[in-house]
Amino acid sequence: MKSLLAGFLACCGLVWGQGGLAAVTGTVVDSSSSAVPNATVKIVQTSTNAARTVTTNETGLFTLPSLSPSEYTITITATGFKEKNSIRSPSTPSKR
Repeated sequence: MKSLLAGFLACCGLVWGQGGLAAVTGTVVDSSSSAVPNATVKIVQTSTNAARTVTTNETGLFTLPSLSPSEYTITITATGFKEKNSIRSPSTPSKR
């Protein structure tokens, strides 16, 4: 079974918008840096267990918008690959 790139979240970023909400966006790739289309990306807010799921597009891209500042567990699964997990704790957006 192939592995998703260990640094899959290195391509993933938190983007803060107005109103204190964030979006997680990134690209899922395999160990040869090839895009992984149709991968399932699940994000769970650890304090509430609220979960959201999206599927990557044909270039491996995904976006999870409208997230509140919190700690999240991100799990990526794809057919033929080992599951990949990460915990992310975004910082609170600065006030401008």
